[in-house]
Amino acid sequence: MNAKPRILFVDDEPNVLQALQRMLRPQRGEWDMLYASGSVEALQLLNDTPFDIIITDMRMPIMNGAELLGEVRARSPQTVRMALSGHTDREFIFRAVSSTHQFLSKPCNSEVLKDTIARCVAARDLIDDIEIRAFVGRITSVPSIRDTFDAFSQSLEQGDAKISRIGKIVASDIALSAKCLQLVNSAFFGTPRLVLTPQNAALLMGTEALRETFRQPDVGSTFPSEQMANFDPLQVLKHSCLASRIALRIAQAEKLDPQIGESAALAAFLHDIGKLLMAAEWPERYDAFQGCPASQRRRMEQTEFGATHGKIGGYLLSLWGFGTEIVEAVAWHHAPSQSSYGQSTVLAIAHAANLLASEKDASTTCDEWDMQYLALAGYGERTDVWRALAACETECEDLPQR
Repeated sequence: MNAKPRILFVDDEPNVLQALQRMLRPQRGEWDMLYASGSVEALQLLNDTPFDIIITDMRMPIMNGAELLGEVRARSPQTVRMALSGHTDREFIFRAVSSTHQFLSKPCNSEVLKDTIARCVAARDLIDDIEIRAFVGRITSVPSIRDTFDAFSQSLEQGDAKISRIGKIVASDIALSAKCLQLVNSAFFGTPRLVLTPQNAALLMGTEALRETFRQPDVGSTFPSEQMANFDPLQVLKHSCLASRIALRIAQAEKLDPQIGESAALAAFLHDIGKLLMAAEWPERYDAFQGCPASQRRRMEQTEFGATHGKIGGYLLSLWGFGTEIVEAVAWHHAPSQSSYGQSTVLAIAHAANLLASEKDASTTCDEWDMQYLALAGYGERTDVWRALAACETECEDLPQR
């Protein structure tokens, strides 16, 4: 990993590049920044040296931003890909959905730009192995449960389909939820407040935008019909849904701010997204050690693949622009004390919700509670109360059957 991250800015307007240089001058000691006056120059620079992040305009001659980022994804998948887009770039943005990690508004607020870059730089610490970062960087969609994705696709194609029904389908699937939240919280939609519930994300996108998004190449995929011997994506979904409900119940019992509660519930719902990615990419290798105890499986993940499912999931969500608290909660839901973020209520609740959901499933081996972290977060004496709350939760409805 480079001591200083290398960042490439691309725009065919010289005054825009000059403005970016002035804006980011104070960061010269932290970041190595280069500026290209178009896609051709950008690809030449990319051939000469690797970049950690590329940020490009959408409207450019010869090769537009969507096409450029597609080339970057193919040549250098470990590079974080961002697009600067204005309100008139909607047609380009849909084309860029499968090649772009994050969309930023143009012109971009200097603090937003700096913070976005800084969060992506910090997220590199989750994954040391460049091949794993390339694997995650290539991902355009997380695989869905086939029945759910089929129902979602059919609903989108029905002209009279109610968006409320589509929203419920989205909220019942980890993959669809993550993709919709990635887009609705980007500059693409310009949503005035952070959206943390998958159903609201689908409602805000609307049927037409959902239809246009998911008809793009490589946006939307499913697990194969045949099940692996030991890994069951439907079981992951059921566990994650239950953990999310438990997390929300805990947050409400603790009288937390509703946004914290929504964040904790979302983190608990997405906490095992890395398992879906690993099982889809390496089915035989990942299936081989699923019968082992949970703590042993994580050690084997780290040894076999170079990262745990928590780190892989957290890194993907960071690339997709999710907030730091959710990224950290997903990355460290098994071992909160290893997070460098500090004390986080969202992480504490996501950790507890995962364990409590596992305790309710007799077929699942449970990890140990990180009592030190919970105590420092102020919840060391609340585990019995939380366990009683979890006992009141039942399996989620409206999930696909085998």
